[in-house]
Amino acid sequence: GGSLDGGSGGGGGSGGGGSGEWCFVNGSGRYGLRHTALPSPVLSGQCDPSPHSTLGELCDLPRVFSFVFPAVVGMMEGANLSGDLRDPASSIPAGTVGAVSTAFLCYLMLIFGQAGSVDRGALQYDLSAMQHLCVREGFVVLGVATACLSTALGSMFGSARIMQAIARDRIFPLSFFAHGAAHGDEPRRAIVLSYTVAQAGLLIGGIDAVAPVLTNFFLVTYTLTNLAAALLALCGLPNFRPVWRLYSWQTSLLGAALTAGSMFFLNPLFALLTLALALALGVYISATVPSGRWPSISQAVAFLTARSCLLTLDAQPADPKYWRPSLLLLVPPSQAAGPQPTAGGASLLLRLAHRLSGSGLVVGGRTLPLAAIGGGRGGGGGGGDASCAQAA
Repeated sequence: GGSLDGGSGGGGGSGGGGSGEWCFVNGSGRYGLRHTALPSPVLSGQCDPSPHSTLGELCDLPRVFSFVFPAVVGMMEGANLSGDLRDPASSIPAGTVGAVSTAFLCYLMLIFGQAGSVDRGALQYDLSAMQHLCVREGFVVLGVATACLSTALGSMFGSARIMQAIARDRIFPLSFFAHGAAHGDEPRRAIVLSYTVAQAGLLIGGIDAVAPVLTNFFLVTYTLTNLAAALLALCGLPNFRPVWRLYSWQTSLLGAALTAGSMFFLNPLFALLTLALALALGVYISATVPSGRWPSISQAVAFLTARSCLLTLDAQPADPKYWRPSLLLLVPPSQAAGPQPTAGGASLLLRLAHRLSGSGLVVGGRTLPLAAIGGGRGGGGGGGDASCAQAA
């Protein structure tokens, strides 16, 4: 609740060297480093009121989170470039965990270092406190420029690879971006598009305005990725076999809940707009992409739901009050002697069985000779005339 005042009194005007006015916080006469660390306060260019200054705007948790989060989104870089890796199944988990753990340790050191040496007022009101507190401001500028260049290049090339893959899958009408370079199949057209979109975002007016929007789209990406992984694990699909030993569907579901909750914590309006856009893209894909070419995970979810309901029904005692007819329709094998039902006749049989069962179940199947499945071995003949029913 204190105010920021400029001036040379209060014991701060003669300290430290350099030109300009000292910035005092809460009347303490100190700004920046604690007087126990250095004897002089630190100059701050944000003490001068200007239209572009953040003077007086409290750097609360949602604001700082939205600024910092785009700098720690490298966990998807390996997945974005999985097509260029020799062994992505082992390289992506090890590389991602190693990189994220190293970055997390560096951030913890930075957080505790600033908390132990920087005044609370500087951390709350000065977005450039670290630069102002460094021995040479150029070190921070160089570090930020290097980090920004690395993150920008990773995001730009990763998004270009994804754009190229989407265009080749013909999910959206983006065939122009499906072509790659003659050497290395580099997605040059998609790179130009990614660069153009990034530059257009910068025209909004500043990083402070762009960062919350980027954070929302990163969070919705992680939400859908975690949710898809959780659904694949819950459905028990045989072709989904994660090699990461510590993986479980609970962690994916928890990650989806945390990222979705973070979206609404930062900005509920942005979160609703982002989810609406993602829903619109999903509806477009469902309406335009043939299900045979790109089956939806809803098929696996529906199968899991039906199986769970049938198991629950089987465990309950049968009651005549809720009885309903269920029919088993058997069709002779195609190689059996005698007349075979035509396609139209089989359709009529199915329709008749459906009418007879009403709201019950109709299970159709084709009989197979025991000889065809290895039956009739030993114990005499006659196996060729016997048959067994296989539900279809």
